Amino acid sequence: MTTTSSRPSLQLSDDMGELPDSAVIRRPRSDATGVPSAARSGPDQPRPLTETARDIGWLILVIGSTGTLLVSWIMFPLSVEGMWAGYWVSATITTALLAAIWLRSSPTPAVIAATVVSGLILILLGALRDYTPVISTTMVTGGAFIVVGALMQAVHHWDDKQSHTPNTASAAPPRG
Repeated sequence: MTTTSSRPSLQLSDDMGELPDSAVIRRPRSDATGVPSAARSGPDQPRPLTETARDIGWLILVIGSTGTLLVSWIMFPLSVEGMWAGYWVSATITTALLAAIWLRSSPTPAVIAATVVSGLILILLGALRDYTPVISTTMVTGGAFIVVGALMQAVHHWDDKQSHTPNTASAAPPRG
């Protein structure tokens, strides 16, 4: 039994002569990785400092948060004080880590602010509450890592915003 298809046969041709130049999409040259040469950073095109700061800030945020969470699990005392401090650390670190994931894809001011607030909560709890030195040190150090990492994300976001907004101050008409 022979099956026939109702689809027309596709004939490919290497001749691009029938397309006008305006219909041809030209892509920038790329290397073996598929990254266009204009977007690639290398020895001839140094990487902007703000991108490096953003990456380092993100690493500080993630490593500091994860380290603080591990220290709270391992070193906090098995008492009521250690239990409640562990709850605070777990809640703020979870917020900071979720915000770090979000910051990696799109650093918006609201997410940066939420990350800084979670770090500040840890710093204030560790400094102002009457905890044991292990708990206070862990909270203040972890909160400092979170705040520094989030602010490094904010510098990158602020730099991107400054480079894409036109300078409208010089175009304003003089007041008189």
